[in-house]
Order: sequence, then C-alpha cells, then structure tokens
Amino acid sequence: MHTRTPLIASALLAACLISGAAHAALPSYTFTDLGTLGGTTSAAHDINDAGQVVGDAMTSGNSTGHAFLYSNGTMIDLGTLGGPGSRAFGINNAGQVVGLASLRTQNSVIRQHAFLYSNGTMTDLGTLGGRFSWANDINNEGQAVGLATPLGDKRSLAVRYDSSGIQNLGSFGGDDNSATSINDSGQVVGWSSTSGSLIHRAFLYTNGTMINLGALGGNGSDALDINNAGQVVGRAYTTGNVAQHAFIYNNGTITDLNSLIDPESGWELHSAEAINNLGQIVGTGTIGGQSRAFVYSSGMITDLNSLIDPASGWVLGSASAINNQGQIVGTGTIGGQSRAFLMTPVPEAQTYAMMLAGLGLVGFIARRRKLANV
Repeated sequence: MHTRTPLIASALLAACLISGAAHAALPSYTFTDLGTLGGTTSAAHDINDAGQVVGDAMTSGNSTGHAFLYSNGTMIDLGTLGGPGSRAFGINNAGQVVGLASLRTQNSVIRQHAFLYSNGTMTDLGTLGGRFSWANDINNEGQAVGLATPLGDKRSLAVRYDSSGIQNLGSFGGDDNSATSINDSGQVVGWSSTSGSLIHRAFLYTNGTMINLGALGGNGSDALDINNAGQVVGRAYTTGNVAQHAFIYNNGTITDLNSLIDPESGWELHSAEAINNLGQIVGTGTIGGQSRAFVYSSGMITDLNSLIDPASGWVLGSASAINNQGQIVGTGTIGGQSRAFLMTPVPEAQTYAMMLAGLGLVGFIARRRKLANV
C-alpha cells in the first residue's frame, strides 16, 4: 500500500499537470485555403454551423466575380441573375444563401438585385421600386435583411425580406441606410444616416422600433452583427473622430472593445465583424503597425496569424465570421493574391494523449503490483 499509492498519485498528478499545460496553450486549428472559381482571388464572408462558407471569387480569366458556396471541400459557383457578377454575404443553417447579383433588363442595362439561393435555385428578391437591392444576412427562420432603393433611387433603405415581401425598417431621417444582420428572434442591426447629414449611426431594430446605439464619442458608427443573446458588434469613431474602434453593445451599453483587452498587448481593434452565440468575436485590428485578423474570447485577444504555420506564406488580414463551433472565415494574402480561408479548431489531441499516457502508467503500476503479490 505504501509503495503503490504514491506512485499512482504521482502518475495521476503528472497526467493532470500535462493536461493543464495543454489547456493553457493556444488552441490548435486546421487551416484551409478555400481556393477560387478558376481565377486568382476570393473572399469569404459568412459561415454556418455546418461549416458551409459563402463569399465571392474570381472566375477563370479573372473577368468577373461570382458568389460561391463552399461545402464538403468543394467550391460551388452560384451563378448570377443573368448579368456578369454576383456576391454572397450570408448563409443560415439550412444552407440558404443571400447576397446580390447582376441582371440584364430588356434594354441590356445591368442592375444589381438581392438574391436568395436555396435548393440549387437563385431567386431575385426584388427592390422597393428602384433599381438596386442587396441582402447581407439570413437567419434560421429564413428572414433576410439588407437594403433596397425605392422608386426614383434617391435613397437606400434598410429592409427585411421574408415570405410576405420587403419591409422598410425605417431610418433616422437620412438618405443612407442598411440592415447588416438579423438573429433568430428577428432583431436586426445595421446603420442609418441622420437627418440632413451623412453621419452613420448604428441601430438595433427590435419590436418594431429602431434604436440608436450611439458611438464612442465620435460622429459615426456601424453595427455589423448580432447574436441570439442580442449582443451587437461593429465599429465606431472615438472622440474627435481620430480613430475607428471595434465595439460591443450589450444590455443598453456600447463599449470600446479596446478597453476590454490588456493595454500592453499592442493591439488596436478597428472593427468587430462578427459575434457567435458564445460571445466570441472576430474582426480586424492592427498590431505592430500591421493589419491583422483577430479573435476575442473570454477577455483574451489572439492574432490569427499566430495560430498558423509562419512558413506558410499567408498573412491573415481580416476575419469576417465565426460560427458556434468556433470555425473562423476571412480573407488573407498568399503570393500577393487575396484568398478566402477557413480555420477549424481541432480537439487538443496532445492533452488526450498525455492523459492516456498517465492512465497507461497507472495500469502498468497496477499490473506490476499484482505480479509482485503473486
């Protein structure tokens, strides 16, 4: 008893210490270059919980860009509405995609309309009577949001698309408005210019009311994403309009995300592009004078470039979306070309291996004791 107990305890302690060390390390990710549609460049804009990614990529010859859906290792060209180009900005968990695509009128004029891509078919979502519309996001209820122009095209209006058609969400009186994201409860965020000016104000549209989220002391702000808890992220100007900072809006308060990180980190966070239901945020900032993609989680800020092989040649400049599994998409550069990327967290295999090694040591000691007693 006196010889076996300390040995087993030591083995368990070693396993626990190794496990703790692994948990303290940065998470491990697999990195995927999503490729193109035959051209040289691409950009990723959104990802659903199944890991399907949407964005846009240049086609062969780099003549036009088309919306793509990346699923199960394959990039699919979603086509257009009859014109030369398209872009995809949002996808829900059912695989429905929204964006904008060009079309040709009877007199060959090229216009751009919001689209819904579902079950292999791209559908024109129309406008409010004008020539232009755009869809930015779609929730799991099939409601999409974006902007559309009314007859005369004198202004852009923040809108919601659903089975009943297009609804104007209102504005703060200005001529420049857009809805950027919608959660599963139907809460919408975006930006709206104020009456008589081009100053943007981030808004939250809830229960039929558009709420001004304010700014960070400066004149402008844009809300870019909202999760199912009603947390909003975006970007806003600081006092004197000297800098643009990432923000989070929660429970009625807008907070500079830079105030939540270690001031000695060297980071300046410029734009929070997306937030998942766990409160993890991705976006773009600068560190050491270089533009870099970041992930913010549990008070910690991490440069995505620190999570990939430094010899890969990639520079990750912006992160655009993060799903509830922690997968991140964005756009980086490789060989001087902009390319879409996907980062997928993997189980901490080292932790599991060390735990198993510790348990194996316990088993070995037990067998040794048993043989000693024979």
